[in-house]
Amino acid sequence: MLFNLYCVFWREYAAGAQYNFADSLIWFGKEWGGWLVATVPLILALNASRQAGYLLLGVAINGCFVVIFVMAVRIMLDTGEFGQASYIRIIIEQMPKHASALAIFVAIWFYLGGQRPSQSIASEYQPSMTTDEPCEALFIVAENQGIERQVAIADIIRIQAAKNYIDIETNDAHYVKRATLKHIADNFAASDLQQVHRSFIVNLAKVAQLRKNSNGGTLVVMEDGSAVPVSKSYAARLKQRLM
Repeated sequence: MLFNLYCVFWREYAAGAQYNFADSLIWFGKEWGGWLVATVPLILALNASRQAGYLLLGVAINGCFVVIFVMAVRIMLDTGEFGQASYIRIIIEQMPKHASALAIFVAIWFYLGGQRPSQSIASEYQPSMTTDEPCEALFIVAENQGIERQVAIADIIRIQAAKNYIDIETNDAHYVKRATLKHIADNFAASDLQQVHRSFIVNLAKVAQLRKNSNGGTLVVMEDGSAVPVSKSYAARLKQRLM
């Protein structure tokens, strides 16, 4: 954006009467209009790729689509700047500029999005009222369809590990958060959230029963009828807390 503002300034003031302000805006639209259109879809696509756990693949695929799109827009808006140059030559000339723009865009997006995990995890687990309220008043900040929401602990059924993220399930929706089960277990040790497996945390308030599976292992059955496996290392603690 600073580069584009500089270009508008240069063409309007530094070049004298050769260009007017309208020419500058038209030039800006031709050079970077494709990016204005592609920015929001690219952000949504990158967020979706990050949540799905395919960040690098998503950056590569979506980045290629965006660069192709913006160069196609630039070629379609050509009003003689390229002369009789072939499309291949135009693409070769335009590629470094738009590839650099993509790299800067992704770097800024990654930097801003990557700051959340490094912040204090506890700052995202806040009481909804006062610190004297019970644990059911706490919530976890997580994303649903790219929007951050407050998920009340009392509404959570289970939390499942998903690579570098966790999937938080309630009766109504699924939420995604970049965190680990260990962080959740440590921050909510006094709540009804209990880790029962290396990949699962359950809400003890939502547990219907414990039963054995065909292999003799323990399953915790939730109120919605779903069953979650219980590791031997967590079984004793789970039974103790359910008493």
